[in-house]
Amino acid sequence: MGHESRSLLSISNRISRSVAAHHGFINSIASSSSSTIDPSASRHVRYTSTSSSRSQIHSQNISSKPRQRFRKVQRQTVLKSLGSQADDDLVLDSAMARSLEIYRQRHRSGAPRLSIPLSTKNDLPQSKSLPHPKRRIAMMSTESRKPFSAQERSFPAASPGGDEPTGQVEPSLNDQEIEEILGDRPSTESASAETLSERQETGVISAKDVKLQEIKPAREMKIARLRRALGRVLFSPGVVPLRDTRTGVWNFDPTLHTIPQPDKFAFHRCPPYITPSQDEELVDLAQRHKCGFVGSTSTLTKALSQIYFAISGGKGIDLSTLSQDFSSERTTFTPGAELPASIIIDKLPQGIYSVDSDKRWDVENVISDFGRILEKMLTCENADFKRFLTSSPESAVPEEERSAKEAYRYQRVGSLLMRSQLDCYDPRLPGNGVFDIKTRACLPIRHDRANYVANAAYDIWKNRGISQSYEREYYDLLRAGMLKFSLQVRIGGMDGIFLAYHNTSRLFGFQYISLSEIDERIFGSTEMADQAFKLSVSILEQLLHHCVELFPDQAINVILKHSPTVHSHSVTAYVEPKEWDASKGERPVRAVTFTMENTLDDEATQGQVTFSVDQETRQKQNWSIKYNVSYDAKDEEGQKKSRAGLNRLQQNLLAMNSLTVPAGQTVKSMTQRDRIAQRKAATTQRDEQGSATTHPEELISNSARLNASPRIKWREAGPRQIQLREEAIESGRAYEQRKKMWKKNKFAWTV
Repeated sequence: MGHESRSLLSISNRISRSVAAHHGFINSIASSSSSTIDPSASRHVRYTSTSSSRSQIHSQNISSKPRQRFRKVQRQTVLKSLGSQADDDLVLDSAMARSLEIYRQRHRSGAPRLSIPLSTKNDLPQSKSLPHPKRRIAMMSTESRKPFSAQERSFPAASPGGDEPTGQVEPSLNDQEIEEILGDRPSTESASAETLSERQETGVISAKDVKLQEIKPAREMKIARLRRALGRVLFSPGVVPLRDTRTGVWNFDPTLHTIPQPDKFAFHRCPPYITPSQDEELVDLAQRHKCGFVGSTSTLTKALSQIYFAISGGKGIDLSTLSQDFSSERTTFTPGAELPASIIIDKLPQGIYSVDSDKRWDVENVISDFGRILEKMLTCENADFKRFLTSSPESAVPEEERSAKEAYRYQRVGSLLMRSQLDCYDPRLPGNGVFDIKTRACLPIRHDRANYVANAAYDIWKNRGISQSYEREYYDLLRAGMLKFSLQVRIGGMDGIFLAYHNTSRLFGFQYISLSEIDERIFGSTEMADQAFKLSVSILEQLLHHCVELFPDQAINVILKHSPTVHSHSVTAYVEPKEWDASKGERPVRAVTFTMENTLDDEATQGQVTFSVDQETRQKQNWSIKYNVSYDAKDEEGQKKSRAGLNRLQQNLLAMNSLTVPAGQTVKSMTQRDRIAQRKAATTQRDEQGSATTHPEELISNSARLNASPRIKWREAGPRQIQLREEAIESGRAYEQRKKMWKKNKFAWTV
């Protein structure tokens, strides 16, 4: 860093001196020329001589006009040449300064540095244009000009007494400095190239060579069905409102309107979620088919999203089907969608590795609770659904139903076996008739979820528009969650998603979005979506192998993130042991980076990947990826950079735990509430374990684990939250006014 800082300072000084030198020289030429020849001066001279003198002067002026024109043209040519030369010099110096700045940012990023193979360097396109040498070409003869090279690069040097240039030149950057800045070789502080990258591996993956194999389950799967009459949403384009916003006529059963609150719903009566590491059926299938890794959609899609960000080259969403209100809105994915993927890879007794979500960064999320409530509500008739409310006795749901196994579909890619939960089924849909159920909380709830009770006044009553519309919710969904939904649907071999819009208090309406529509909005076409999915899964499988090789036969924590600071098409995984003896020193951290190059029909592509607009051409196109795998260094400097990179991603995950205090509360009151809740949880855990049989060391360990869990960081409401709260209140008032005009108990199906 010291060498880099000195180089950057040197370049900055050279730019300043170069500018001063050129400007000073140009000004001196201009002033001297002006003092020698000034055609306009004669207009301001009052002649007092005789007529003969006037005649003599007039004849002299006539004879000197050609010479004046020649000198004027010569002066303009010199000034223009010097100005152009100064501009070229500044461009060259600025480019070198920017290179140093990029080098400094990369050095501070903590990401592993990559050694560029010689073969790759030779394949790079060479510029045919030569930069101008650092001398005044305009004042030189053509014979004296020589081709410019890096060794000839020189800059005007300042005199010891000040900033005026002298005839001396300051030595340029040597080849070693230039190669270090450009990343072609390690800095002099590094021992060797091996300290930058322990080893490198390369490979090629072609989408058409990746095989998706469906694994038949060992038991028959029982898949839920939609509540009566909701099935027609599957075949109705666009949003179907629960209640007509103009007349108040019900399109569906009014019992779907009001949503039970979490404290009224008995979550423990529903079958629990089973992690891949605890799923015996999944592990048995993996053993039977000789798979090395098992994972579920909820875990794998986060990692697959990061890989897609890397291979797609920053491709955004398509808003062409939305109204003019969204023509200038962002097409990028939200920061929440781009959060790092945090997973735990654990080796099971059977010799298989399970991939589970890392819950260390999760906090209580009321939106997830409403998602579980609504999923049960949409797949049960009203009388059946009431059994899961706390108002019904515990005997209403027998133990067999509570412990019933969910329906799954299994797909295999290489050594990775993926499990997908099947939410719902309708035989009228194409393929296997299976689709996913998703719920979407409205705008104020998502951006201010701690204040969800007050924000539940918000009403969606328009089809299009920038606010209070289904179109706004659809737009936000495209940027935030639709990529994840598309991956989940593909793993499960589903036809699409059934989407329910709500405000945590009542349901607004429903929409069925087919997989083909999702493909158009996110990827551009189904052909590209299929190949992107295959490539992402195949790269993930390779990445899992490389991660477990770093710390074999033990559980590891992995945080995965698209790493554009390393390369626009790269993804970096930071790996550390899950369990570590502190007496051995700091927990080791390793970084493994996949750097990829896209090839479409055997032609290298730069930037965003886009398939042809012609359908026949798209069906024949093949997307391939050349990848390079590199590891960080094992030495102290390498460990320092890897820890810095890991810490940066962990801070990104912790930032999502920051919430705005609800209306009427303060940061102090909410923090105090959390502390009380934490003490109650610790007391409950101690009572369950039994104080008589629990060792003091275990109590200390449990307490430390509770304290280590992420806490909510409360903050006061900002302008954005205040605006959303005011909009929710106004929207609720308008809803109440519209209700007064509606006729009661009118149903669309009775006409």
